[in-house]
Amino acid sequence: MTRLGTAALLLLTFHHASFACSVPVFRYALEQWPASKYEILVFHKGALNADQRQSLSKLIQDHGASNAVLVQVDLDSTVDAIHQAIWDREGTDATLPRVLLRYPESGPKIASIWSGSLTNAAKPLLFDSPARQSLFDRLTFGNAGVVLLLLSGDSAADDDARAMLRMELPGIASRIESPKLTEDGPQVLSRIPLKIAFPVVEVSRTPDEEILVRILLGSEDGLDKVKGPIVFPVFGRGRALCSLHGKDLQKPGELQRSLEFLCRACSCQVKELNPGVDLLISGRWETIFDAELGPKPREMVSAAEVRPKSIGGPIRAEMRSAPPPGYNAVEVDEGTSDSPRPSWLHLGTAAAAIMFFASGVWALRSRRPAPPDPS
Repeated sequence: MTRLGTAALLLLTFHHASFACSVPVFRYALEQWPASKYEILVFHKGALNADQRQSLSKLIQDHGASNAVLVQVDLDSTVDAIHQAIWDREGTDATLPRVLLRYPESGPKIASIWSGSLTNAAKPLLFDSPARQSLFDRLTFGNAGVVLLLLSGDSAADDDARAMLRMELPGIASRIESPKLTEDGPQVLSRIPLKIAFPVVEVSRTPDEEILVRILLGSEDGLDKVKGPIVFPVFGRGRALCSLHGKDLQKPGELQRSLEFLCRACSCQVKELNPGVDLLISGRWETIFDAELGPKPREMVSAAEVRPKSIGGPIRAEMRSAPPPGYNAVEVDEGTSDSPRPSWLHLGTAAAAIMFFASGVWALRSRRPAPPDPS
C-alpha cells in the first residue's frame, strides 16, 4: 500500500476537472467498486481422499461470500509458470495438500499472506473475523469511513492512540462538509444515509484476527517492523486508504487529510487510479441496496450462515449488528425499485480516467523547469 502521498495529492488536485459528480468518494466506492479478488491456491498431487475433499468443500463454501477466488493446482498435472514459481519458492518442503492465501493480482515474487494445511484453511476465520464483521456493519450503515486501529500490545502507546482518535475524530468530522448532491452526473444509488462519521474498530493481534493482521502488515513495506499502533482509514467495500503510525499519530492534520479525501466529490475514476488496498472480507455488500428494510440485529452464527451466497432477496435478520444511534430505516412506497445504473456511466468512467491523466500530465509539465533536469 502506498502512503497518502503523490498519487493521492494528484487526485485531490485534479479530480474536480475530471468529471461532474457530486457523489462523495466513500459512497461512490461503496456502490460502484467491487473489492479486488484475493487468490486461494490449493496445491495437491493427484486425487484427494474423502477427508480432504470434505475440507475442500468447506473451504469452497466459506469463501463464497468473500472477495476471493479459489484455484486448485494439481502438481501431477500441467502447472502454469506462475503457480510453479510460487510453489518452488514457498511450498517445496510443505506437506500436501497445502493452501496459500495471496494478495490480489500479486506476482510470484510477492510473498503469500498465509499458508497452511487444507484442514486449517477450512475455517471461517480465513475470510471473516470479529473486526471484519464490524468493518462490514459500519461501512454498510452509511458511515464515510472506519478508522481501523491495529493495536501494538504496548498498552501505553495503544492508550495514546485511542485518546488521540477519541479527541480528534469528532472535530474532524464536524469540519468536513459533504458535497451538495446535484442532478448532474452519477447519482447515489442506495438509500442508506450519507454520514460524515468515522467510527473506530480496534484490531488486537489475537488468533481470531491473525489473517487480517497479516494482510494489514503486508500491505506496505516495513509495516511489520513498526513497533507502535497503526491506523488505517477504511472506506468503500473494505479498502484501506493508507497507514498512519509513529509521528503521523502525533499530527492530527495527517489523519484529517486522509479522511477529507474520502468525503470529497468523486471524480468517478476506476478504482485502480485511487490509492489503497482492498481487505479480504466476507460480506454481502449488496445489502446497501436493501436499506429500506432497515438493519436488524445479527445473531452470532458461523460465517457461512451469516451472509448467504445469493445476492437477491431480503436481508436476513442475522445479517447485521444493531444499528448505531440515530439510524432510521428509509420508508419506501410499495412498488418502487432502484433505478438501474445508467449505461452512460461506463463511458463517463473511461472519460474521467483519460481526463485525469491528461490533467496530471499538463500540470506536471507546466511546473517543470526548462530545460528538464536529467537527474
